[in-house]
Amino acid sequence: MELSLALNRRALFGAVAVLLTLVFGRAFAETGDGALEPAETADPASVGAGEAEIPDPEEAVDWRRVRREALCGPRLAPPPDIVDTGLRTAPETPLLLEADVIYIDSVAARYQLRGDVLMERLDQWLRTEAADYHEDAGLAIIPAPFQYSEAGMRMEGASARLNLRTDTMKAEHARYRMWENYAHGEAASIRNREGYRTRMENTRYSTCPPGRELWWVRASRVDLDTEEGLARVRHGRVEVGSIPFFYSPYMVFPIDDRRRSGLLAPSFGNSASHGTYITLPVYLNLAPNYDSTLRPTHYSRRGYQMVGDVRYLQPSFSGEVRGEYLPDDHVYGHDRWTGKASHRGHLPA
Repeated sequence: MELSLALNRRALFGAVAVLLTLVFGRAFAETGDGALEPAETADPASVGAGEAEIPDPEEAVDWRRVRREALCGPRLAPPPDIVDTGLRTAPETPLLLEADVIYIDSVAARYQLRGDVLMERLDQWLRTEAADYHEDAGLAIIPAPFQYSEAGMRMEGASARLNLRTDTMKAEHARYRMWENYAHGEAASIRNREGYRTRMENTRYSTCPPGRELWWVRASRVDLDTEEGLARVRHGRVEVGSIPFFYSPYMVFPIDDRRRSGLLAPSFGNSASHGTYITLPVYLNLAPNYDSTLRPTHYSRRGYQMVGDVRYLQPSFSGEVRGEYLPDDHVYGHDRWTGKASHRGHLPA
């Protein structure tokens, strides 16, 4: 059964030109298990525009991931869930050391590895030309350029120190690539703390495919927390191409697919009927199965307009309520509005 109701009175139309999609909040899309996940983009013109579909329990393909990989290519790092990373520091987990030459100091429990060095443990591996390993402290010192990989991330840099007991790392002049959102970038130094927290100094970051970066976030410091799924940026600026677009002494944005309330990317443009306009959308994550998006817009020729929608999703039905209101349209001289409600569900068998 499908029921729709629409009320229109000189409906408003405006072309939306999105200059940048930097996701501070997320829209949602439906998954096969009936939960809601973020939409692939946070385009304010499309958030809330589509109906939520009834979940199909037989659906097993993650089509969002298929489309993303078709557009952006293969992932930049191994999946983060290929192993139980808690087993890295387990006593029974072996550490493999290989090199052209290995000097062993059995008294000090120290190994000097030279030439085509490989250090490997569970999902982690590191290649370099020189490394010193102190077994008692679990410390590996890498004085030469290296390549490193683990679940969820790949990295290369000029030098590094790894503590294999605490599973922490510090790298200098490093380039990194991550599984989540195709994130990649560079940093003067990267320090991993407590496994899920990473600090990067003098860094830049993007989720555009390598070599096709539309935008970069540059910052004096970025703190990544994979448990919270957030990045905290100090003295950050957004660059579109090579042009600085936005600066903030402090900002927070998500690094995974969890939905959060917040600001969406602004949009602006110009048209003969509306004049110059700017939209500052706000996304509200109200519950796992419903959300709302508010899009206040100012038109130089018409005045202020508010657009709002609410979407909801249940196992047997879904729907959307949408409304727009423009008080005292400066062109027509009176209020203008439009509203729409749609609901879709299954009749009982």
